[in-house]
Amino acid sequence: MEKTNIFLTGFSGTGKSTVGRHLSKMLGWTFVDTDMRIEQQKGTSISNIFEEIGEKDFRKIESAIIGQVCNAQYQVVATGGGLVLSEYNRRLMSENGILVCLEAGVETLFSRLGGTKPNTKNKEIRPLLESSDLKSKIIDLKSERQFVYSMSDYTVHTDDLTVDEVSTIIYRNWKHFQKKNVLYSSWDAAGLVNTSETSYPVCVGWGILDTISEKINSVYNNSVVYLITDSGANKYARRVQAELELANIRTHLFVMEAGEKYKTLNTVSMIYDWLAELKAERSHIVMAIGGGVVGDLAGFVAATYLRGIKFIQVPTTLLAIMDSSIGGKTGVDLDSGKNLVGAFYQPIFVLSDVEVLTTLPQRQLVSGWAEALKHGLIRDEGLIDEFEKNVKGVLNLDKEITTELIKRSLNIKAKVVSSDEHELLGTRIMLNYGHTIGHAIETAGQYEKLLHGEAVSIGMMAAGYISNALGILTAAQFERQKSLLQMYGLPVNVEGINFTDVKNAMLLDKKTLDGSIRWVLLDDIGHSIVKSDVSEKLIIEALNSVIL
Repeated sequence: MEKTNIFLTGFSGTGKSTVGRHLSKMLGWTFVDTDMRIEQQKGTSISNIFEEIGEKDFRKIESAIIGQVCNAQYQVVATGGGLVLSEYNRRLMSENGILVCLEAGVETLFSRLGGTKPNTKNKEIRPLLESSDLKSKIIDLKSERQFVYSMSDYTVHTDDLTVDEVSTIIYRNWKHFQKKNVLYSSWDAAGLVNTSETSYPVCVGWGILDTISEKINSVYNNSVVYLITDSGANKYARRVQAELELANIRTHLFVMEAGEKYKTLNTVSMIYDWLAELKAERSHIVMAIGGGVVGDLAGFVAATYLRGIKFIQVPTTLLAIMDSSIGGKTGVDLDSGKNLVGAFYQPIFVLSDVEVLTTLPQRQLVSGWAEALKHGLIRDEGLIDEFEKNVKGVLNLDKEITTELIKRSLNIKAKVVSSDEHELLGTRIMLNYGHTIGHAIETAGQYEKLLHGEAVSIGMMAAGYISNALGILTAAQFERQKSLLQMYGLPVNVEGINFTDVKNAMLLDKKTLDGSIRWVLLDDIGHSIVKSDVSEKLIIEALNSVIL
């Protein structure tokens, strides 16, 4: 379905109004500025409205305005910086158009919003930025909103670009988005990942594995597919291979040993030799069929062989469906840590058949739910409500309930990845909630004691402990998280892990900055923040709370 509105979101000073006017002329559409529309209707300035009725009632006026705007089509809409904070507003805009976030760094915003020079106009239309220390105010307010801005369909960085350049990028992305949206409308897509280079669907459904040849042929005709799987997922790979061959798609199959300990450069080298022997070309396709290990390794191969060969993800475990198959993170392990060598490399599509989960061991299923629950904990309390209401249906793999909750959870990840493909804005890091200590526990246990989701569950408990100790997460909210994890059979602590090994492994965490760990924490169920100033004493306390 064609979406005939473009909504520009982002912080004050990112250029929404200026770009919006220019873009509307390029498209021949109507331009709407929600703040100007409010001022026209109320006959006074935004600043005066704020002063008279307060922010809470102002947000109600914003919602009424965006409701009116969404009744029309072919508009470029510049939204107020806080309009997107409302879930109702976001849903309404998403149903009626495409959300584009304009992004800019703090120094750029400081300069555009007046810097050290008095600017009466800025003070008049941006009451929340009134401060003697404008830069600090920008940093604080932007950090509060950044994760919400990341819910847009894609992000454009405006720092070093002209208005015409920004408008052109949006125009081209919109045309690309429309084309892809039409193509993928029948693909059972839970979400569309939009990156700087491409867009791709995350397809989710029950019993859709046999549709894969149709999907490949609709995008790339006459290609050759190199299937990479492991001994645990070989039966699915054989099934896909038969389906592709029936559709006249030539295939080759590589079966690696199953297990994290085989996610190494040595295995990668073996696959390189296999591809070279078969004379693989850049126009061909590498397809990963299996769990996260296969997906990470095959993706790294695809990213590096011939400097990039097309790639498809077909995850066959719940953990891979929920986590590693989306986002373009590929990599292999070293003796010193997990995923220390890798690359960002996006697939052309992801196909997740929920029906394959019926054959998984219970422990693997439970492990996978950790990542699904994490998405709700960091971003969507409503999703957590649904997980709490439907425990029995989820654990019994009810077809309708399970498929729907997986789709909702994956949609969250798709939007986060779209907004921060290479982890430059600090929004994608939110997906690593529970992973700092979780990965360290995995490393300390030599990847054999705990499954990934089990380690992440324990890591979330440690992060929740820190959140509560800092006073940003209430005791009741912390207990709610614990109860939720236990409902799904996930561990909240671990025995038999060396404390010092865990602590040392944390120092190699990829989320460190200038030697300090960037901790993803909760300040509410459904909302996360990042802090780097967590004391060593508190970290040790958190570790002691989960390592028995």
